[in-house]
Amino acid sequence: GDSLRQGGQDFRLHGIDAVELHQSCVKNGRQYPCGQEAKRALSQLVRGKTLACDTLDGDRYGRGVVHCSVGSLDINAEMVRLGWAIAYTRHSEAYLDEEANARRNRRGLWQGTFERPNKWRERNRNSLMRVDLDE
Repeated sequence: GDSLRQGGQDFRLHGIDAVELHQSCVKNGRQYPCGQEAKRALSQLVRGKTLACDTLDGDRYGRGVVHCSVGSLDINAEMVRLGWAIAYTRHSEAYLDEEANARRNRRGLWQGTFERPNKWRERNRNSLMRVDLDE
């Protein structure tokens, strides 16, 4: 939900943090595959569309840290707005309003409970989630 692959290169969406692919969350007392839902949401936003990305930085894994849009739609913001990613305040405070709105309206992850992605990664170090645009 916060990583992409295109042309064999990996990218990370700037300012957001999504649950990991194998991460589960709880809604209505039941676990569900929220990581897969986040990946699906990102895929629906970008697959088959003209994606414009600006590289802002690089991360320690060699990925480009990018801000992406499809037309006028800010993909980074939309993932937070939909509730499938949270504002990654360690690096930016750009999406705090979108996160507050998603939380208030119980969208995506906010429909139930979830472990913050950074905490989940601490316990599960070998997880990496991305949408492969070359598939």
